[in-house]
Amino acid sequence: MAEMVRTLEQGKLQESPYSRIFRAGVPSGVIGPVPIGVAATPTIGKRVTATYDKLEGWIPFQGSRRDQPRKMRVPASRKPDRREPQSTDYLVPGVAGRIPGGA
Repeated sequence: MAEMVRTLEQGKLQESPYSRIFRAGVPSGVIGPVPIGVAATPTIGKRVTATYDKLEGWIPFQGSRRDQPRKMRVPASRKPDRREPQSTDYLVPGVAGRIPGGA
């Protein structure tokens, strides 16, 4: 995250790998683990590292997705990439509100 902020402060965002990433996470490389502290046992270190490694390809929005009028937007057979949920023009059932001009 610090590197992303430095890039922004230097006015180099457009030509950087962070361009158009408005949310950061593990897959983008912006967020990473801190060194395991000396008080942590090797077992704890292994568990933390294993959990972090699972996050690398994690996509929180898996499975089918419908919009509020129940139109199928993402079939169960397709796995969206991590940027797709950030660019939707619809809300899913259970979300209060409406997107002006959206579904």
